[in-house]
Order: sequence, then structure tokens, then C-alpha cells
Amino acid sequence: MPNDLDPVPELALIENALDRRAWTDEVCASTLAGVTEDFATHAPVQELSAALGPLVANDAVERAVLLRAARYGNDRIDALRVVPEVQLLLRKELAAFAAHRKAFPVSAGTYNFVIASKMATLRRFPCGPMDWEVSGVPLSWAADLSNRDRLRFLSHTATAMRGRRPLFFMHVAPAPRSRALVLEKEVMRGWHRMASSLQLQPEMKGIAASAWFLDPKALEAQPHLRWLNAPFREWGGIIGTAGEAPADSGVLERNKERARQVLAGEVRYRIGRGLWSRSAALQWAGRHTELST
Repeated sequence: MPNDLDPVPELALIENALDRRAWTDEVCASTLAGVTEDFATHAPVQELSAALGPLVANDAVERAVLLRAARYGNDRIDALRVVPEVQLLLRKELAAFAAHRKAFPVSAGTYNFVIASKMATLRRFPCGPMDWEVSGVPLSWAADLSNRDRLRFLSHTATAMRGRRPLFFMHVAPAPRSRALVLEKEVMRGWHRMASSLQLQPEMKGIAASAWFLDPKALEAQPHLRWLNAPFREWGGIIGTAGEAPADSGVLERNKERARQVLAGEVRYRIGRGLWSRSAALQWAGRHTELST
């Protein structure tokens, strides 16, 4: 679907300005490849947006830069070692950069811009209501866990995972895709796409996650979270509990009553750490080929 990444009328003035400043597709891709959770890495795009002044409307400059970076990497999508369903979802996400979506603004200096930049530069992969990045298990995980969990994690990392990296690190998808987290089949399909993509990347050790919704207390209060917990609790993985979940962990999002309880101090959630080894994930995916449709 290359036409979905062509210039669009709404961004024509900014596209022309980018041409004059030699912000080619390659330059845009190279710039966004350096964008991380450290907001200092957003400075080049923030400076560009400020320089364009009256041409700027909301996050239009960011969308134009994202669109150019996506065009630069578009031809590489077919060669990605992921299942076709993930390739299709990725193309859809990249095409959406051309449209102004109020549900997902991408202003530089925000976490949404990090997500979008990583997708545009093929560092983050959508698989439904979840995404993943290639990463590793930090050494700090073991230090955060209780003594019992620490020993289990170290043993599991050495034997089942056979190393701390590289692996797929799961994230909850941004809106609107995250709305499907309440649908069991969509979450299961997401896990299946992720696990099946492991088959195409033999160097990957498995799948990891770190989130408030992996706390057993969260699962008790919100049964639908079982599907996000299943790889680590039911399908051969391992899970441990670390420190209290901070406000920016997502615990205050998508549920007003949960946010109220947390802010009022009525409930405290901890961060759960989950590991799902490559062998366990592939065995599960092989038993559930019906989810590949």
C-alpha cells in the first residue's frame, strides 16, 4: 500500500518547507532513529517545529517528518522477520501518520512521539492491542525482586531463556488499538502474532514484560487482565513482583475507578516482571494455529 504514504494535501506547506531545508526522507528517518524515551533526543524535531512557526498546526510538523521516515523504511517492511499480519498492521500504523488523529497526538516531547518514531523507523512492532520492541532483561530486575523471586528469575533466565537478550519486550498498544484489551480473542491473537514472529528470529530468547497489570492484586480486581498475564502464569512463563507501580506506569489510565482508588490510597499496585521463554512460546503458538487467522 505505498500510495498511503504519499504526500497529502493537509501537509503540503510543511512538505515544501522540509524540501527547502533538505529534510529528505532519509534525513527524517535518521533523525527519528535517534528518538528515545529521553526527551532531549526530541530536540531536533522540536526546533524544526518552532522554526516553521506559522505553518505549524498542532502536531503537523511531527506527522510530516514521521510520514517521510515511514516512506524511507516502507520498502524494508516486506523483509522484516515478522508474520504477515504484523507487517500489515505496521503499514496501517505508518499510513495513519498522515492523518490528524485526536486520539493519538504525536507532539515531540511526549511518549506518543517516542512510540510513533520507533514504528516509523521499524523499532516497534504492532500485533493488535499490544506492541513489542527488541530489548533485553535489565540486571536491575533481579535486584528489585524478593529473595525468592530473585532466585527463580536468575535460574529461569539461565536455563529456560538461556540469556537476558535479545528478546521481545511487550508493551500495551496506544489508543485506539488498546481498546481491544478487553477482548480475549484479540489479546490471544496478539500473543500468537508475537510468539509466531519468534519462530522467524532464532536469536531471540523469548518475551518479557514489566507492568502493573502483572501484579496478582490487579488480576484479582480485574479478571479480564488474565489474558495479558496468561503467558507468564499459565503458558510456561514465570512472574515475580517488584516495587510499587509509579503514576506513569499506566495504572491511572483507561479506568477512572481504578485511578480514583490509586490516587486515594485505597489500593496500591506493584510492578510485575514476566518472562516467557522462546521454547514455551513456540510450543503454545504451535498448539493454537487457529489464532493465526
